Amino acid sequence: MDKKGRAGILFLGLMVAGIGAMIIGFAIIGSDASDFPVGRWPAGLGGAVFLCAGLAILLGATPLRDVAGAILGSMIITSFAAILLMLCWRGARATGSVLCFPDSWNQAIARFLTGLFGLGLAALALFCWFHTFRGIWRLLTGRNPDGSASHPHQEDRGGD
Repeated sequence: MDKKGRAGILFLGLMVAGIGAMIIGFAIIGSDASDFPVGRWPAGLGGAVFLCAGLAILLGATPLRDVAGAILGSMIITSFAAILLMLCWRGARATGSVLCFPDSWNQAIARFLTGLFGLGLAALALFCWFHTFRGIWRLLTGRNPDGSASHPHQEDRGGD
């Protein structure tokens, strides 16, 4: 990649991480708590998603990009799942309607679908964290967690 391309990626990563840091700052100190119907922390978590995405872009050219990218990706998916589950649990009021159902049904449908997608993302996050920790184990020990060699061509160096 040429210098212009690297500078563009660096700018994009810094911009996305900066937006995330700014959202976190606004959520923590920059606004009134009444501006957030479910509290400040989901807004801060949304900022953390942007911050992690910016860091993932910046770490894309480093030797640790596989493990760092897996950790940041797992954090992003976990954050999205936490936001959806908190919106469902805390009962944020949905706007709009589904077909011609009464408002109480619309609220129940919106809460059910938000919780369902949150649980699906939580399951995906657990799967991602499982594979992230396997990658970290492989990086630290050079072996899979079950004791086999991490590469098919790597010979067993155990003592006989």
